[in-house]
Amino acid sequence: VMLAMLVTTQLASRLYGRVGPRPLLLIGYSVLISMGLLLQLLGTGTPFWQLVLVLVWLGLGMGMLMTPLQTATFARVSQDSMGQASSLFNASRQVATALGTAVCATILVALTGSYMSTVDHSVPAAVVEAQMSAYRGAFLVSTAFGALGLLMSLRVRNADAAATLRRPGNTAEPPRPGGDRPATPRP
Repeated sequence: VMLAMLVTTQLASRLYGRVGPRPLLLIGYSVLISMGLLLQLLGTGTPFWQLVLVLVWLGLGMGMLMTPLQTATFARVSQDSMGQASSLFNASRQVATALGTAVCATILVALTGSYMSTVDHSVPAAVVEAQMSAYRGAFLVSTAFGALGLLMSLRVRNADAAATLRRPGNTAEPPRPGGDRPATPRP
């Protein structure tokens, strides 16, 4: 997963300057949504290699999102405000990650309790299926978060990130992944 994300992040960094943030965000969120839907197909009999492919697909989607999301966020931030913007972005990302995890875990626990209350515990296959159903429900919640991200990406305009794009006549170096910009001396 991490290797797929690393490779895709590098690819997205190179594509960003040519196509802008919006297409990359739309592709990344679409990959995440499709991954969430693929998780609905997993079961106890799913071969390990299929699970690995789904997780690699997750890494590809996440890698496609990282650079355009962060670079587009900072595109219109002045150099003087960059420290505050970076802090706010990172804090927001951490809170959103924690909140998303908490919501998915809560849904998983609630669904597990609900499904397990209606199953015959003397039938192991029924217990396993109830647990898998709860996981599928939690995966659907993460898929809904991906859909929300996709909808929000529709509001991103490449024109707002023009300073970070490589276009004919734009000789400025685009920001590096992670928000690092070449140092400029302050007056």
